[in-house]
Amino acid sequence: MENEDINKRDTKGKFVSGHHIGRSKGIGNTEVIADSAEPKSIAQLFDLGINVVDSIKGKDSVLAGIHKVKEYNIKITANSRNGIRELKHYRWRMDRNGVSLNEPIKMYDHLLDGVRYVVQARFMVRKIHVSKMRVF
Repeated sequence: MENEDINKRDTKGKFVSGHHIGRSKGIGNTEVIADSAEPKSIAQLFDLGINVVDSIKGKDSVLAGIHKVKEYNIKITANSRNGIRELKHYRWRMDRNGVSLNEPIKMYDHLLDGVRYVVQARFMVRKIHVSKMRVF
């Protein structure tokens, strides 16, 4: 994945627990990576026949994901007005002296969170807690 285009499609979709989804018809077996903080919505999507998996979250996952996304040349197409708006307004938290605190402000990030979920799921290794595994 050296270059990826992000193109918002106008999908007349359904609402599941308040979250917009595209119609399952036409998605086929495409994997959908969903916000793991919404397990009920993930279950509902799965019940609709959508191939859905949860996103990777945990300590420092946001910053790690942002750094991973920055490794790729991702293009937002002109059709994605919300994506363009997010990129224009995305900001990092600053201290009183204007020094970055290396923490993104949780605004204008809906599409960007989705991009991060995909990059993390596809190109970052999930850590397995070996201490909880039993070897026989």
